[in-house]
Amino acid sequence: MELITENKNNTIQDRIDRMWKDDLYFCTETNPMIFFSEFSDTHRKIMKILNSPYPFTLVLAPRKTGKTPLTKFGYIIKRICFDVESYIIYASESQDEAKKHANHIIKNIEKNERIHHYFGKLVDRKNLVTRIGECQFTNGVYLGHKGALQQSRGTQELGDDALTVSPPSLIVVDDPQSNKNVKSETLRNDTGKWFEDEVIYSIARKWIHPKTNVIDRGKVRFIGTSLHSDCLAERKWKDPRFKKVRYAALIDDNGKPDHKNGHSYWESMFPTDELYDELRAAIEADELASWLQERQNIPRTSTDQKFDVNDIYNWDLGNNRFDILNDEPVLIQEQHIGRVAA
Repeated sequence: MELITENKNNTIQDRIDRMWKDDLYFCTETNPMIFFSEFSDTHRKIMKILNSPYPFTLVLAPRKTGKTPLTKFGYIIKRICFDVESYIIYASESQDEAKKHANHIIKNIEKNERIHHYFGKLVDRKNLVTRIGECQFTNGVYLGHKGALQQSRGTQELGDDALTVSPPSLIVVDDPQSNKNVKSETLRNDTGKWFEDEVIYSIARKWIHPKTNVIDRGKVRFIGTSLHSDCLAERKWKDPRFKKVRYAALIDDNGKPDHKNGHSYWESMFPTDELYDELRAAIEADELASWLQERQNIPRTSTDQKFDVNDIYNWDLGNNRFDILNDEPVLIQEQHIGRVAA
């Protein structure tokens, strides 16, 4: 780590005060190796809505916007360092994926000398619960993880000392669906029910900060990409309870998606000319719908999607399922196998 210098006009406390007021300054001051490129206006707007007072917020942004690093190493770590939360849950598509992201946060706080310089050492493996993807920090904040469809509410008892933390003060839901499982209507419905029953319900109860005694209700921060016209992100986009924003790679002067006359949302990382080169290549390859989904956050419709024989495994009909037998699709029912008419 390079030497962090200070003088009477730029003390540690001055920098901490500025980090509290400026989210993007916190990012670059604590993790310059991660946030090495100049931020765009989109990144500042993402941080603004994450820090808004609304209980439910949704950030719909295409891949490669940096939304996950910004959320993990900016929003969440800042709230841990400044002791704003009591119990944070990081939720993702699977338990392994959520555990990986939560562990990235823990490792960064544990090994980051810049965070130690400003906020002290917040990880104490000898005396406090610390394992892969779970940690009680020295200031009392607890971070855990959950996979989609796992229970998120209720009291958690951890370790031999039965540490109790309940209910969560913040749940971050990061891409709870994949390109594969979003194709199944049953799994889409299951994920929607999980979100209502385990995420929304779990923050309905009030929580009290153990040090300040501040009483508040929990928050849900949903960051995702539009993978399907009926994916969870699109369902929540229509949900009036959510304060939401939608971003794209090519935008107009008002920040709205525009892939005809727009410019790059992040010129220093993805120049406008390169994005239009991508667009032209996608059109020539008959992959426009795919490009619009990946870059512009516009979900493909069923008529846009090319048939893939492996998609048969994601078809569902009640308790029955589809499979492939002798290179042809079949419907597997409870009592017999019926061949699907061609």
